[in-house]
Amino acid sequence: MISMSHCLSIETKHLISLFGLKYFHRDPFDRMIIAQSVSENIPVISSDGIFKEYSVQVIW
Repeated sequence: MISMSHCLSIETKHLISLFGLKYFHRDPFDRMIIAQSVSENIPVISSDGIFKEYSVQVIW
């Protein structure tokens, strides 16, 4: 479980997930957030509608 005080570092499993993502989103930072969300099975807080194109739980 990720707590609010935990900083999520970029790990190899996140990069593997990143390379497997479809190219709906063009922003590399947002793509990494999506990849981390997929890898860690954690929700994303964003108002960016493109996030909903991916298999992540979006809050907002």
